[in-house]
Amino acid sequence: MGAENLDGRADLYSLGLMLEELLLGKRPFRDLQVDANWSAMIDEMIRIRKQGVLEVDDSENSQNISSGILRVLRKCLHPNPAMRWQSGKELAVQLELCQQPTAQQILYPERKSVFFKLRSQAFWLIFLSAAVPNIALGIFNYLYNVRAVMADLGEKQQEFTSGVVFVINLIAYPLGFALVGYLTWTVTRTSSHFQKKADFEPADDVIMVKLRKRCLNLGHFIAILGIVEWSIAGIAYPVTINVLAGSMGLGSYLHFFGSLVLCGLIVASYPFFLGTCIGLRVIYPCLAPVMHFEKEDVKSLQKVKSRSSSYLVIAALVPMLSVLGIVLVSIVQQRETQTGRFALLVLGGVGVGGFYVIYRLYRRLQNDLDALIGFLEPHT
Repeated sequence: MGAENLDGRADLYSLGLMLEELLLGKRPFRDLQVDANWSAMIDEMIRIRKQGVLEVDDSENSQNISSGILRVLRKCLHPNPAMRWQSGKELAVQLELCQQPTAQQILYPERKSVFFKLRSQAFWLIFLSAAVPNIALGIFNYLYNVRAVMADLGEKQQEFTSGVVFVINLIAYPLGFALVGYLTWTVTRTSSHFQKKADFEPADDVIMVKLRKRCLNLGHFIAILGIVEWSIAGIAYPVTINVLAGSMGLGSYLHFFGSLVLCGLIVASYPFFLGTCIGLRVIYPCLAPVMHFEKEDVKSLQKVKSRSSSYLVIAALVPMLSVLGIVLVSIVQQRETQTGRFALLVLGGVGVGGFYVIYRLYRRLQNDLDALIGFLEPHT
């Protein structure tokens, strides 16, 4: 490289060299013994510097320095100028980020961290966060309706019920999982692509903003999809039974519909919080070069923060409403069945235990969002 090719990135290299020596008390590159062959020594120095700085440093001083500041300085010393910080402003923002550890851990997780290691499994993590709660509550709802609703139906209606449930589930679950898979795949596939790129061109900015917004909204989209499918099933089950086997009565119809809608609302909070936390911690960093954020990114983060409070309220209230509904049904029917007691036990246990898990996720999510918003807002 000739002198005519030098620019501000060479100054950032020199600055990084000086800052690392000040922090660690030693030079980033090993010293060579001076001998008479100056030309050979200079060639060896150039060769060493072209190899870059070793990532592992077990010196006592390095253990007292955050990995974040070392990451910033090591990028200053990258042998390829295109891979260094491209301006003093960009370096200044990175150094400021080092003072906000939570935001830094989100945007630049360490390679040994759990979140970094989970990147290759992001698709399946989000998919399972939607599938497992819906399947589990689907089994519970079926067992409950078989004993609490279908037992009061006529013989002909009971004969058709199992077939109707099988056919509707055969349509609803694969369709829902396919939509969840597609929404997740569009984000995880693209995040993997951008993660492998050497740099981010300005032309990608608009696309990146949209992808980050979709990443943050994955949990919300999956939750809404689940509520819609559960509600449609709540209408489809009794209507289909009415058409094929005769009227089942308004009370049974409302009982059927209400049980499915409430299950849909109960299960909505789990994919929202799990999907949003996974998206923010695992996928979002791949789509978030610090110097390419826009005001729209901050708005998206603020919207997720506000929306998470609504889902927390749903997680707290809906299980209690379900328990209240079962109690009221028992009062109206003037009987307390074993099925009712089982449902109360399950919903009570799931409601308390599930709310504890969701509340912990909520607090973690709020803390992460506050850190990101606080860092990004002044820079957009």
